[in-house]
Amino acid sequence: MKLELTGVDSRLSAVVLSALVLHSASTGSAEESSIELIRKHHGIDVRCTLPDILPDGISAKESTDILALRYSRNVFHPELGLYPPGLLKRLGLKTIYVVNDLVVDGTDAAAIVLPEEGSLYIETVFPWRNVYLASTLHHEIYHLIDRKDGHLNDDKKWCALNPKSFTYGEEFDGQDGFFTEYSAFDMAEDKAELFSSLVMFENLVWQKCKTDVVLAKKVALIKQRTAKASSGRCSEAFWERASWRKWNNQGQSFFEREENY
Repeated sequence: MKLELTGVDSRLSAVVLSALVLHSASTGSAEESSIELIRKHHGIDVRCTLPDILPDGISAKESTDILALRYSRNVFHPELGLYPPGLLKRLGLKTIYVVNDLVVDGTDAAAIVLPEEGSLYIETVFPWRNVYLASTLHHEIYHLIDRKDGHLNDDKKWCALNPKSFTYGEEFDGQDGFFTEYSAFDMAEDKAELFSSLVMFENLVWQKCKTDVVLAKKVALIKQRTAKASSGRCSEAFWERASWRKWNNQGQSFFEREENY
């Protein structure tokens, strides 16, 4: 699960928001085609309507069609396109629910994946935060990879890489081995955060690895396990595709903006 971030960028004016909505309305057919392509290539439905009964512990509101379809075109289609066709379905993902006001066990959340149901609920209330949305999507996908690999909740090998003085969930004071502060929240989130950071901002991760041996070992393990869970289909070619994208050029400014922490 990815927790929702606080500190919405108040500098975005109502004029800009109105322009985004108007543009969305004018490009609806292209966005609908993106949803069809996702269904064709990955066997996944993208829905902006909620199921009849929400899972226990989850509450959410339906997103508007315009907003949901816009995100499908701008984020879901190209980001999911990094993965080999059929892989996400094999990992158990069937449906992505685009929602507003997502709450999980009483806590505001950006997203949560439910492997047993094959569903991913993702919060898309802020249309100007495409980078964060894309990162959240990959974060949740790694939880599926982690489950497929058999290390979601029990991973002694991963924990052994951490500094001996470190304990997940305690106050983080900058120990080696973590690319984001949220990585120190718990073991499963640590792995998902590093995977999404590698997919989104590999150049920044490798910069830190030059002086952080623990992080470098974690990167090697993440890549090894991703390749194994995908039967070799997410190997170096996958990472090369990810590194060519525009997000790598936006990484520094993304992490420097307070509202993205």
